[in-house]
Amino acid sequence: MLSPLLIISFFTIGIVFIAQPLFDSNIAIPPQVFDIDTFKRKKTILYRQIKELENDFSLGKVSIDDYKETRDRLKMDVSIVIREIRKTSS
Repeated sequence: MLSPLLIISFFTIGIVFIAQPLFDSNIAIPPQVFDIDTFKRKKTILYRQIKELENDFSLGKVSIDDYKETRDRLKMDVSIVIREIRKTSS
């Protein structure tokens, strides 16, 4: 049979091993790298959101103020993504 001291030692070593990454301050966070396909997917999603917003507006589900505000934001997001696609592809 294992002695209580040996059981406590194994338990302590296990806890230290598991908790060590929480206290390591030298963790390098990798930079976000987006490839061109990621940007193209984002652009497609944004275009679909604009189309859906226009459909909702034409059905009366969205007020004119919400429509204008959301459409402007989505158009700005699309322009940023297109700029990133051009920068990445060149």
